[in-house]
Amino acid sequence: LDAALVRDARAAVGELRGAIDDFRRMHGRWPASAGEGSRIEALAADLLGGERPLLARVPQNPLNGRTDVRIVRSGADGQREDWTDGTAGWVYEIDSGAVWLDVPPPIEDHATDAPRWMDL
Repeated sequence: LDAALVRDARAAVGELRGAIDDFRRMHGRWPASAGEGSRIEALAADLLGGERPLLARVPQNPLNGRTDVRIVRSGADGQREDWTDGTAGWVYEIDSGAVWLDVPPPIEDHATDAPRWMDL
């Protein structure tokens, strides 16, 4: 694995996770978990909007260059391994606040002693 790419991936994941955790501390719920309507719009409003936005922008996934987010629900949308196909920048599990890189399967096929991208 390229050390610079791993560093960039960890930084991007940390930035997004930090904003999600900050939102939870401030509001007592995970972003996009309240109300009806579009979860994507709710996530954007929760993290990017308001008087004190937690993010200026959604960070770019350094593996595929995408910034969009796929929102999934625990149990309802399959298992974690089913959610990562590289068609979005990020996967966000709305019930737990977990977020990880959406990694295309070919990129995930690397040596077994290396960390899995989705585990960063």
